[in-house]
Amino acid sequence: MAKVSDLKHTVFDGRKTGYVPPKKLSISSKLRLHRSVARSIDPITFEVIRHALWHVNEEHGATIQRLSGSPVAMYALDLNPSILTEDGEFVYFGPYMQYMSGVTDTQVKWILEYRSENPGVRDGDMFLANDPWVGAAHQQDVMLISTNTISAASRLRRSAARRRTRSRKASASRP
Repeated sequence: MAKVSDLKHTVFDGRKTGYVPPKKLSISSKLRLHRSVARSIDPITFEVIRHALWHVNEEHGATIQRLSGSPVAMYALDLNPSILTEDGEFVYFGPYMQYMSGVTDTQVKWILEYRSENPGVRDGDMFLANDPWVGAAHQQDVMLISTNTISAASRLRRSAARRRTRSRKASASRP
């Protein structure tokens, strides 16, 4: 059997062969990715953000356990939420079945490459995936991949800012 590195003309697209993400993903220009980054961040802000993301991920797993009704999820903890960057790189694995998270990035990268053009990826979209050629460890494993976009976060920040402004105005107008 030939080594994967020797298969120069084979396309690893998840259709006739297993999916192997390329070094540079081919993502539709219709999908706007957030590319600006802070070059530096103070240590306190870093820790606040790091712990907030960790707790979001932990709560995600606890919610799956409570809602699933499955003894496999509830007692064996055979699940694992993950937070990834918009281009499919890991930020956090949940503290559950680590084995399963190792393929989450390939599912996300495949969706970016093969679904960003048609049907497209928009705010609130969710993708249900269980293809072992693309990134599920077993056929019965299922991933629910959802978008969490900058525009949604911006709306939440603007909404919180409006509430603070209204609260200040209301308290200033009281005798």
